[in-house]
Amino acid sequence: MNFNLKQNITSLLPIIRWGRSYDRNWLRPDIIAGITLGAFTIPEAVAYASLVGLPPEMGLYAAMIGLGVYLFFGTSRQLSMGPTADVSILVGATLGGLALASFTEYAALAAITAILTGIFALFSRILRMGFLVKLISKPVLKGFLIGVGFYIAVSQLPKLFGIHGASGGFFERIWFIIINFAHFNLPSFIIGVSGILFLLIVREKFKKVPGALILIIASIILMSVTNLASLGVSVLGKMSSQLPTFGVPNLATDISTVIPLAFACFLITYIEGMSLAKMFSKKHEYSIDSNQELVALGASNIAAGLGQGFPIGASMSRSLENDEINAKTPLSGAFSAVTIAIVILFLSGLLFNLPQTILASIVLVAIIGLFDISGLIRIYHLSKREFAIALITLFSVLVFGILQGIIIGVILSFIDLIERIYNPKIAILGQISNSNKFGDIERHPENKQLPGILVIRVDGCQIFASAEKIKESIIKVVRSQKNPVKLLILDFKSSPIIDVTGAEQLEELCEEMDDKGINVKLAHVSGQSRDFMRSAGLEKYFGILKADTHIHDIIDEFRPLY
Repeated sequence: MNFNLKQNITSLLPIIRWGRSYDRNWLRPDIIAGITLGAFTIPEAVAYASLVGLPPEMGLYAAMIGLGVYLFFGTSRQLSMGPTADVSILVGATLGGLALASFTEYAALAAITAILTGIFALFSRILRMGFLVKLISKPVLKGFLIGVGFYIAVSQLPKLFGIHGASGGFFERIWFIIINFAHFNLPSFIIGVSGILFLLIVREKFKKVPGALILIIASIILMSVTNLASLGVSVLGKMSSQLPTFGVPNLATDISTVIPLAFACFLITYIEGMSLAKMFSKKHEYSIDSNQELVALGASNIAAGLGQGFPIGASMSRSLENDEINAKTPLSGAFSAVTIAIVILFLSGLLFNLPQTILASIVLVAIIGLFDISGLIRIYHLSKREFAIALITLFSVLVFGILQGIIIGVILSFIDLIERIYNPKIAILGQISNSNKFGDIERHPENKQLPGILVIRVDGCQIFASAEKIKESIIKVVRSQKNPVKLLILDFKSSPIIDVTGAEQLEELCEEMDDKGINVKLAHVSGQSRDFMRSAGLEKYFGILKADTHIHDIIDEFRPLY
């Protein structure tokens, strides 16, 4: 009993496991990586808070809490938990479209969304429902992220141009910029574009240098010693110098309005986080626990919500940076959290003169990774159908909104999946020359059909969604044969699963073939399908089903009859 309790606690808190074997030689690189990562995180957290529509300190709260909590529950050594661009704009765009009474209610709803995101993650862990992340296919995610990239870029252009008052969706913001371009502020534009160029150069030439932090410091100094503010360059303004207070947000609004948003945040953050975690574990040859990562994601988001934050996840850019600067364990995240806390307590006042256009430049450079055009082109070459789904998802994000866009993408993926299940390929097989093997005659016309024998392979599971269509298709193929069919062989090599409906339709097929004087036999039936057919009483049609029954065995047995 005590052993099981100890084992469960160790499983729930991976820090106990890796903490016992912590090498003192790792401490120095973890400290350096943590402080460096903190320097990278601060400007991004402040910028992403603006995407949500919240004060900058709330972005720092979310980052600090996420890093601190993941230390205890996470299994990846390199993941950096905190605000991310795609989730931040998803939350901001969705909440911005709600009719809320006050900013207090807005902030509370953002925090509630984080808590619900965490609850979805923990609920999935308890019910072992990690498979839910498969709801978003790679093409949908790719189209979604590119659409989000365009959405974020357009949301930052008004700051870059020094134009105030932009709101609404993608096309509304573009129209706002066009009709208000007369208010274009040249100093803001020059500062912002200079910031973008600086960050791009640092990213390309000096990867280990915290370019965003240097840019922030330089721009604050510039604003402090010049009169650029009087020329219309907007600054960040006052920021709280207090650490977050924890508690359940006081909210009068019906939280059901953000349940779909929270679920979308959960799916996106878990998919992105697990993709990164698997990449790092493979690179550094250690194991991760996908179920425990659900706990880590859930605990981090619940803590962020209770600490006045908003939904968070694993940041791709910061996680890659954490790996690049040689972080050894999640302890580096703790040092990052301490660095952020020090900035909040003692240095927040220095951020007053930070130009808004610099925040825009940081966001615009940070989202470059979302525009995976080469990945989209690869999807096009592999599958035109899935490419179409990716494009529709992309444009749905821009036309209908971010949350609606990903919902449309998921629905399209399910429709595509159902259509594929409903319409499996029915392949007619012919004998390969000088062998006992059989192959698809559509792909290889040189394969020969044997007189009186029809061999069919169904490339799909014979379940309720497809069983009737499969039966009808097989009957249609039988009727289309020029020569009378005496023996019908169904190759189950590509049909590993059959259900009640499939069994009933197979029985109806056998009865109809029997009426026509056609003998039906099965080859390459999986163990699961054999057991099911045996229970359904189908062996009366086929005889005893065996694991090693091949097409040529059936033909050799029945050839003398025909």
